[in-house]
Amino acid sequence: MILNFIEKVQITADCFSFFFDSPGKVIFKAGQHMNFTLLHDNPDDRGINRYFTIASAPHEEQIMITTRIAREQSSTFKKALMSMEKGQEISALPPQGKFIIEDYSKSYVFFAGGIGITPFRSMLVDLDYTGKIKEMEIQVPETSCTDIFIVQIGKDAKKLALNLIADLTEKNYHVSCAVGKDTLSSQLTVANKVKARFAIIIGQRELLDKTVIIKNMTDTTQETIELADIESYLNEKLINES
Repeated sequence: MILNFIEKVQITADCFSFFFDSPGKVIFKAGQHMNFTLLHDNPDDRGINRYFTIASAPHEEQIMITTRIAREQSSTFKKALMSMEKGQEISALPPQGKFIIEDYSKSYVFFAGGIGITPFRSMLVDLDYTGKIKEMEIQVPETSCTDIFIVQIGKDAKKLALNLIADLTEKNYHVSCAVGKDTLSSQLTVANKVKARFAIIIGQRELLDKTVIIKNMTDTTQETIELADIESYLNEKLINES
């Protein structure tokens, strides 16, 4: 099938989401992946094909993939991906894979490292949309104190939150998020329960302004910063709080 590139969105310093549409509806199940072929000049030995998990949920209108980009150290494929212009075509095989949820009567525990959270992003957004599983929570284990708790208000904020979790976890921050809870107060209650040091709050205004609110859970002070400055801000604050 042929997909048309729409846009790329920088989630964090080295994490990007890429959005595509198709002339027809792409049918898939949350957790599946696709094999993409991107023709480009002078491909390196890693070739012109890549498997990417579909990070979007089945009900969402566009196909989204999310990946880390190592800039100059990236493969020629990822460099070509970064250089795509609106309307440019990329080919892909139909969605495939058995890493899906079929029995909704069971409870599930997912483990992922860094960008490996992308299939869970699709699953969690899908479950939230369909309401088939009500209680969902994301935590990083093996820590007595959570560095960061991500609070998301609204479906679009939830999408950004899941991508942010993947990136911050990859960079060894201890991150938690209560995906199944919707209100600010209920999520901050969980943040206190897991002893989070800081809460990153993302709402509709923050999405529009490309900012986040960071709340110090110890002294309850908070400030608004640019989304792109999260890592440097947290590095400074966590060192000072240590």
